[in-house]
Amino acid sequence: MKINSNFWKRVITLCMVLSLIACDSEPTPVPIVAEIPGDEISFDDENEDMYNFVMPSPLQIAAIFKRAGLKYSRETTNKVDNVSNYTDRVTKALNFGVYAADLSYCVLNKQPQDALKYMKTIKMLSDDLGMTSMFGATNMFSSFENNISNDDSLIYILATIQENLDEHLENNEEQYMSVIFFAGGWTEGMHIGAQVATEGNPSIAARLIEQMVILNNVIKALKTYPHESDFLNEIITDLEDIDSTYRNFESLKDIDMDDVSFSDLKISDKELGLVIEKIEALRTKITGVE
Repeated sequence: MKINSNFWKRVITLCMVLSLIACDSEPTPVPIVAEIPGDEISFDDENEDMYNFVMPSPLQIAAIFKRAGLKYSRETTNKVDNVSNYTDRVTKALNFGVYAADLSYCVLNKQPQDALKYMKTIKMLSDDLGMTSMFGATNMFSSFENNISNDDSLIYILATIQENLDEHLENNEEQYMSVIFFAGGWTEGMHIGAQVATEGNPSIAARLIEQMVILNNVIKALKTYPHESDFLNEIITDLEDIDSTYRNFESLKDIDMDDVSFSDLKISDKELGLVIEKIEALRTKITGVE
């Protein structure tokens, strides 16, 4: 029951993000799962094989979409004022992930003032969730404020915060929370990407489908949450519906998804519209925002 090699996580996240945003040319396929030396994620020794995967950070997902041509739009993110609407542990955890994705989106698109607002919101939620150590021990919040105009420094700080989060969850035997955070961040990232996928951008559409690959493992991991939560069960059901819809696309039925270049995938407009509709409904349920 451990997460090892946080140093390697940070190094790989930084390398992937910096390489993804290095230029604006057509993206090369990026693996959804980063291979990290000696690193495993498992929340239950009996289910260890089920969780031998590494979830991409919100920063990585945002970078993948940015490299594919996604532009910044303030209207697509979850407004910080909505944070007061999240009153229980599960909704706070899910929207912690949502706001983490929004923060990464702002940082990578050089929107420092918006990024600072989301950083403050994430700090507020981290305090509510008992994760003050994410920021306190290393004074990450002040570092973020002081480096607000330095994009590379902000990316490094976000990667460090992710490392601190992993360490906190490990020390408190709450690794299962990371999957709830990821579910919220994944949904928000897909929502942001969906805003332009319907505008005829094949690269964004391919990236959306690429992000579906990890969903089945995330669903399994969410089911390990040790507390009863009707709302989380609803979220899991919605994710299962999205996963089933994607796996039954006529365009993908004869394709070996373990050996395919996602930039070459072609799905119909109807299929794309269907999965986006379900993602948007899930995002509305998580954030409470139409």
